Amino acid sequence: MRAYLVLCYFLLLFIKTSFAQHNKGTYTGSHGNGKMVAFINDTDGIFIGYFYETRNTHHILIGTSLNNEVKGQIKLAGLKEYDCEGIFRNDSLIIFVNEINAEHFMKIALKKENKNPKVNLDKYFSNEKPTHDPKLVGEWEVFSNYDLKKQQYRKDKDYNSVVHSKDGSFSFVGGKATSTDLSKITMSWYVQGSNLILNFETKYGAREFNSGQYSFSGDTLITSGERYISKYLKKK
Repeated sequence: MRAYLVLCYFLLLFIKTSFAQHNKGTYTGSHGNGKMVAFINDTDGIFIGYFYETRNTHHILIGTSLNNEVKGQIKLAGLKEYDCEGIFRNDSLIIFVNEINAEHFMKIALKKENKNPKVNLDKYFSNEKPTHDPKLVGEWEVFSNYDLKKQQYRKDKDYNSVVHSKDGSFSFVGGKATSTDLSKITMSWYVQGSNLILNFETKYGAREFNSGQYSFSGDTLITSGERYISKYLKKK
């Protein structure tokens, strides 16, 4: 009986390790803001994943894995940590991030590309060098801000408008955002692929925020992000 239990223990350990080894690698896919590249390590039930939206914007997930299921917390770039769950299935990985409550999840859907869990950003972002789209230059007044979590438009405004300067600097105009001491924050913007990226630098370090994919409709700028779909009207 004892020998049988020992055999079962080592069999379960082998299965668990095999799953983990099989799950290691590079994954590509998408989430709400566009494409994503992930580098996954899954060893002895410890899961560590780096999820890149752009060359400079990534999230870190640390958790545990068992029988192809993952549970842990993900640190979203420039934001807080959130509980998340995931599952491996047929070389695919799906992660659900519970940002606020059970009514709204951020979904990351990825497919395994190779077995190498090492970061190789040049391969995936070499053709998406930071640029400054001249169409974005100018002052843009907030027209609407749709909250994807609450499925409704926000009535309050954190700022009245934003300014994308030609030199790459960025600023807020009016609203609650300007009530803080912004003189201690260096703000800039750039475009990578189809995403509008905002960068905030302080003496404590830099944080980047992906506003999402951007597009134009006449004089209207539309950003479709993970949390909001925002529209701005260009000021003459």
